[in-house]
Amino acid sequence: MGTFDARPHAALVAARHAVGKTMDELVAGIHDAAARRGLQSGTDEARVRKWQRGVKPNEESQIYIAEALGWPAVIVRADDWPNW
Repeated sequence: MGTFDARPHAALVAARHAVGKTMDELVAGIHDAAARRGLQSGTDEARVRKWQRGVKPNEESQIYIAEALGWPAVIVRADDWPNW
């Protein structure tokens, strides 16, 4: 599990809203990104809420998040979450 930061990370919420995705659609998109690699993601709404509250997702999850938002995975800089 990632590190915890008490500050809310509104960036993920804003990004999700900017691309018009519901929480369910973001979770489904994360699952789809993993499936394209022959993998499964255990991400659920509770996990996304944790990320939105400050838990830093691992690099693999950040790549899935970017793709679920319709962004290229190459923009992910795991050390710069959530500012990439």
